[in-house]
Formats: sequence, structure tokens, C-alpha cells
Amino acid sequence: MVLTGFEKFPSDNTDLKVENFIAGWTYILGTSLKEYLEIS
Repeated sequence: MVLTGFEKFPSDNTDLKVENFIAGWTYILGTSLKEYLEIS
């Protein structure tokens, strides 16, 4: 996965750190989506 465009976000906003995006997408794709598909 290649992450681009982060340089456009304000650098002083800690909520928008690259690490947070990676953690969020990892959770969505690795846990949330898997659980949703198992239930469906």
C-alpha cells in the first residue's frame, strides 16, 4: 500500500498522523471487514 497526500494535512494535528491512518485501515480491513463478512 502506498500512502500519498499526507503532506496536505496540517502537521500540528496529531489526529491526522500517518500512524493513525495505518492503524485505522488495518483495523477496518483486518478485523471489521472480516467480522462483517462472516456474519453476512
